[in-house]
Amino acid sequence: MELTGQSNSGSQTGQGSSSGGGSGADSADSTSSGTSSEGFGSAPANPVYRPLNPARFGTTDIRCVITVGGRCEVPFIGNAQTEDEDAVLDAGDSLTVVTISDIASFAPRAAVQFMQPDRWMVVGLPTNFYAQIDRHVVSGTLLGQPADVRFTPRAYNWSYGDGTTALRGTPGNTWQALGLAEFDPTATSHVYTAEGTYVIDLTVLYTAEYRWAGGAWTPIAGHVELPANRLVAQATSDAVTVLVDRDCGRAPVGPGC
Repeated sequence: MELTGQSNSGSQTGQGSSSGGGSGADSADSTSSGTSSEGFGSAPANPVYRPLNPARFGTTDIRCVITVGGRCEVPFIGNAQTEDEDAVLDAGDSLTVVTISDIASFAPRAAVQFMQPDRWMVVGLPTNFYAQIDRHVVSGTLLGQPADVRFTPRAYNWSYGDGTTALRGTPGNTWQALGLAEFDPTATSHVYTAEGTYVIDLTVLYTAEYRWAGGAWTPIAGHVELPANRLVAQATSDAVTVLVDRDCGRAPVGPGC
């Protein structure tokens, strides 16, 4: 289900772009060491580690990040004060509960966002935005012991540069992968109503789990926010010109190519 929110911020301009294709669906866990984001692009800011705050998402369900119509749309992995005794582990000689701030040295990989068409849009028609990021494991030292932290992307907060934002429960995908025609609406598409240059930002919300010595995964209350790459694109009303350019040799990113 689509999750949207509105803001009153003005439009922005800037530099940067990205292109490519693929799916943002979860795959088998991948592992990296330390705080590297290698292989998924770089982010314009450091991750933000937030403790559990259900009110921030308009829900009182501590096991859910986002609810829609009383149903959990984006589930929360868990709560550090869970009934599962595995959430409290013996670290050395003392019982330790790991908090979201304890994993600040473990940085998740940044998502990569894309758009269709690539770096341009037609006023009044849907522009398809999507992101690529999988669940992954980062290895390092936690409270003085070797440990793994597993990050799972759960929600995607787009800022379209025209004063609107949208919080989605899916990273989206290409029109082709979704079996749709060009300019069909998608769960992550957006329609621009005026010409201009727009800056599109995406922040991904991750939940985290940890384990010591290859033990069972234990959820950590809260989440981590990390920006993806920034896109800059031009919106035009001249749909006749851009839609009839089907010479893929001359315009390889044009419609139908």
